[in-house]
Amino acid sequence: MQIRSSLPYECHQVLHPWHKNCIPAAWMLTKPCFRESFKIYCVLYGVTALIKLRKIRTLKDFRKFLFGLVNDILQSTAFLGTHGLIFMPAYCAGRRILGGIN
Repeated sequence: MQIRSSLPYECHQVLHPWHKNCIPAAWMLTKPCFRESFKIYCVLYGVTALIKLRKIRTLKDFRKFLFGLVNDILQSTAFLGTHGLIFMPAYCAGRRILGGIN
């Protein structure tokens, strides 16, 4: 009895069927990952900014608030976009190291 069985599929059949190689397929997803994560975080932080906007009294506070908002959006976009970029090559590398998809 085999404890650990492996499915007979290659990673391009399961994870990235639009391109046979792993790295070019990951690069093809880079721009859409960053674009969509930017849209997600603009909406998310925009809604919370509208709620926090009532507490701002001076122009200095407003300027500080805007710079913080832009910083938070860009930082979160970088995180989610990088995660989307690195996930596929990491999965393919793990599959090659471990010998298959389980």
